[in-house]
Parts: sequence; structure tokens; C-alpha cells
Amino acid sequence: NWPSQPTVFKGHTNGISGFSVWGQDVISISNNKIGLSSLSKSADEDGQHRLVPQKLYMVDNGAKNLSVLSSISILPFSRLFLVGTEDGYLRLCC
Repeated sequence: NWPSQPTVFKGHTNGISGFSVWGQDVISISNNKIGLSSLSKSADEDGQHRLVPQKLYMVDNGAKNLSVLSSISILPFSRLFLVGTEDGYLRLCC
């Protein structure tokens, strides 16, 4: 059964440019940040569903990704996902 009111997740301050669903979780991208939210968790005491946007860090040197994220896709059968950036890079993330 679907709830009578739509579920709204708040957290990104810029427009969301993409999202991907993995099980009961949604990974969203906005500007140079990613956000993780769960479809299975209930709302907080204010009745809001929240996500905490975080900057994407590089594995090799721990540097922040300053590129604007433009697309996201979760790789099936793994805990990896790909993000595309506006400066032409495709980054494998875990």
C-alpha cells in the first residue's frame, strides 16, 4: 500500500541532477555532492525524511571531487557505482 501523502526527502540545497535506486536506498547527486536516503526508514519526529549530502572523495589521495556530478548509475551485483562529471570524467566509487 502506498501512503496517502507523497514521501519527500530534504537535504540537498541545489537541484538534483540524478539518482539511482539500490534495494531500499536511493543515492542522489546534486552539484558536487551525493546523498543517501532510505525508502524503508520512517520519518523523524518532525515528519520529515532527511538526507545528508556529502562531498565525494577520491580513493587514491583523499582529495575532494570539485567537479559537478552529472549522472549516476549503480553497478548491479556489487557495492560500486559510477558517477559522470561535467568535465568529462567517469569515476568508479564504493
